[in-house]
Amino acid sequence: MTPFSTMLGCIVGLSGCVFAGPARPAGPNMNGDYTIANALKPEPGVKPFSTQSADYDGGVEYFDIYTPEIRTKYSQVWWTMMDSVALPADIVARFDGKVMAVTGMEADQVMDTPDGEVSVPITWAYNHHYGQYLNGKDSVLEQVELQSFNDRNDFMGHALPGEKVWISRPRDNDTNPTSPFPASTVFATGNGGEFRKSFHSYPAPYAQLVESPVSWAMQPMQIDTKNRDGSMAHPGMPFSPGPYPHVYNAPRTGPDAVYSDLLECPCTDRITRSVGPLGAPTACVDKSCPHAISTAAECATAASKLANLVAVPPAPAPSPAACPFTAHNGTFLAAFAPGAPAAGWTTLAPAQAWCCAQAGCGGVTFQNGTYTARAGTTPKPYRLDGLVSWVFAGTHTDSLPFTFATGTSGALPTGCSLTITPVNIQGFFNTATTASVPCGGHVGERVLSGAGAAGGVQLALALDEAANMVNITLSGPVGVWFGVGFDAVEMASAPYAVVVDGTGNVSEHKLGNHAPGIVLQPSVALVSSTVAGGVRTIVLTRKLKLADYESNYYDFDITLTSLPFITAVGSGSVFAYHKSHAVGTLALFAKNGATCVCAGAPPPFGQTASGTLSYSAEGTNGTNATVGFGKHCVGACDPNDKACTKSSSMLAQKNPTCDVRTYVGGLGCCHHLYFLLDKNQSHLIPDEELVYRMKMRFYFQEYDPAKHLQLYRWHWQTAMGSGEYDVPKCAPGTPPAECIHTITAKIQVSDFASGPCNTRSGLNVLTPECKPGSIGFKPIFLGGHCHAPTCLSMELFNADTGELICRNVPTFGNRTANATGVHRFDESGYLALPPCVWGDPAQGLPAPPLLLWNTTLSAVKKCNSTYSHTGEMARWQGHGVLV
Repeated sequence: MTPFSTMLGCIVGLSGCVFAGPARPAGPNMNGDYTIANALKPEPGVKPFSTQSADYDGGVEYFDIYTPEIRTKYSQVWWTMMDSVALPADIVARFDGKVMAVTGMEADQVMDTPDGEVSVPITWAYNHHYGQYLNGKDSVLEQVELQSFNDRNDFMGHALPGEKVWISRPRDNDTNPTSPFPASTVFATGNGGEFRKSFHSYPAPYAQLVESPVSWAMQPMQIDTKNRDGSMAHPGMPFSPGPYPHVYNAPRTGPDAVYSDLLECPCTDRITRSVGPLGAPTACVDKSCPHAISTAAECATAASKLANLVAVPPAPAPSPAACPFTAHNGTFLAAFAPGAPAAGWTTLAPAQAWCCAQAGCGGVTFQNGTYTARAGTTPKPYRLDGLVSWVFAGTHTDSLPFTFATGTSGALPTGCSLTITPVNIQGFFNTATTASVPCGGHVGERVLSGAGAAGGVQLALALDEAANMVNITLSGPVGVWFGVGFDAVEMASAPYAVVVDGTGNVSEHKLGNHAPGIVLQPSVALVSSTVAGGVRTIVLTRKLKLADYESNYYDFDITLTSLPFITAVGSGSVFAYHKSHAVGTLALFAKNGATCVCAGAPPPFGQTASGTLSYSAEGTNGTNATVGFGKHCVGACDPNDKACTKSSSMLAQKNPTCDVRTYVGGLGCCHHLYFLLDKNQSHLIPDEELVYRMKMRFYFQEYDPAKHLQLYRWHWQTAMGSGEYDVPKCAPGTPPAECIHTITAKIQVSDFASGPCNTRSGLNVLTPECKPGSIGFKPIFLGGHCHAPTCLSMELFNADTGELICRNVPTFGNRTANATGVHRFDESGYLALPPCVWGDPAQGLPAPPLLLWNTTLSAVKKCNSTYSHTGEMARWQGHGVLV
């Protein structure tokens, strides 16, 4: 037989030879007959629905097209957008300026042999999923970054916010921008599993449309599972498990050993998980850290952050040379600097002087006649006349130099700590595991100090445990009253407060909710009162804790290292309604011992979307890589939240996929050219490559508005927020018939069918904006997406009526050997997914249901849980027409 490369000829592409055959009249299907899930029972005088693509009304033509070569070694993943392939020249010329109506497609993966084209068994190369575009002359294929979980650019639903996906969009120089027809169209339904026996065609008069098609591009995800020991040397030989990573789920022996563990993307020891940024590091002066820092590198970063909060005595005003700034016109800096006066300044010099002396200040922004101190350091452009920012480019004068070291010390607590001296702040990671020194010093002898500022009022505290005393220092503008409320972020919490009036008299109060509250009996003693440079400074002292049975006073806790406080400044000398107010936080550190530096509290389960998965290519010719975790599983709706329209059972079940710490397999561990064996198994990867191509056959007609109705894409995933999930193994002793795992979800149609209408977009997204006055849509084609060998069923309901819309039940292959020829897609353990198809009952199809934009849908997905499975999916992919 003649190899297909000789029959079709070679078109030179970026990756060598690629192939496309000429248009031909359609005959029998390339892959034989198919089944659909919802065909009507045959009735007298009504023919059953035909899955032969050539039976579309009026007859169709087809063309075949092939990707460039895919080359993989055992356990290797192939997942990338491949080079575009030019369509057959006769097709391009014929449809230049015209619209093609694509009525269906078929798929295969094939290798070129001396005996001709041969299908590559799914047991050799497992298709996890694919997406593909037919591109018109006015479209461009490019990568874009996803902005959210519902980003319509994620046409496959397999990517996460922050990741890049390939889309086809109209060119900037579109030659026909007012055309109502798509400049490209995407195909991504019924993919994965034994995709070659899943039906992918439409009943008349429905079709996907594309104007002036010129090329095709495909992004397959393939996993090489072919054992290279000779047991699977030729197609039709039974599946034989090759090497698996040390931790695996699939059976290796017995009647169930008919699929490879690799197709479920196990996370091998090549993968390192990171939770991502934790909460801010915290200081501890009470025994030991609740969440310890485990490495010197983490300690250096955390200790440096806390060092920035250490207050030091005020320094003389810096000279201009020691306080440099760089100006950026037309920009602003984000967020106000901690403790900065909210009113700002009317001139630049005092604003810059204040900023230079404050560690939390990144610069100054001028806007609407006011200079304000800002925390941000990156100028951001904004269209506002006269907007200017100055970024601080020097060293803050209120910070001590920070040093860091690691080693073994018997004089410091184990792990990470800070020690404050008059000349520097010393960070240290103590590797001694038997150190007995407590955080903050010995109980009964601890001394803490700290300072903060907010709204033009400064607060400093010095706590002495042995003396049972606290020194309180308050500074504010002279001539008007100012005050501080302790352990509060608002007056509504009725905190204990100290007020200094315009003449320096001190009073204590239990504040009310936006009211002066009550005056308390004095508990503080005045140490000193001074005025300098328009600022009054009051030093007070009192006991740490008081015998206060009415809880009117604040008890200072020697173990507290962070204290929120509120400040206010009046417009007159006498305590009255404030002119301005602010909120601040005071950080406290040990003075006669080391302050332990603790890790931020780990995030709750399911809130690790900012985590990462890092891949090591050790022992292979690959490259290391890091990808974002990104998963944020949707939970159940709050019964009191009437606006909630999206819910899923994933979080309630604590599905391992929802958290990077429990993630053990799936897409995150399965990126392009990754190997799915452990690092010490690299020698088990033979040099022999599997070489093949993906093949597509497209059926089409010339578009006729009197004969064709345009289809729009829609998709939704039951595993909302993650795109995949784990199937935990059923409990020991469970009867096999009861080893069934179920997930459920609900969503409103408008949650996935919304947004602007772009008639030229290749995404062809279903949205009411594409038909003014639209009330909803009717599904015409709906295919589930799940994986062998665990998928049992996928069901979609109208939750408002209880009506079953579609039920996908896979059909499984049953041949353990000789799956060749007409049986080549019948390998045991691998599935096809018959879709639901609607149309004219005269065609043998049920009439499509009407789904309003406010219809609530519910989905139920069931899987076989005899064994554990990872990376399972439950995605609905469909096309419909607007009503």
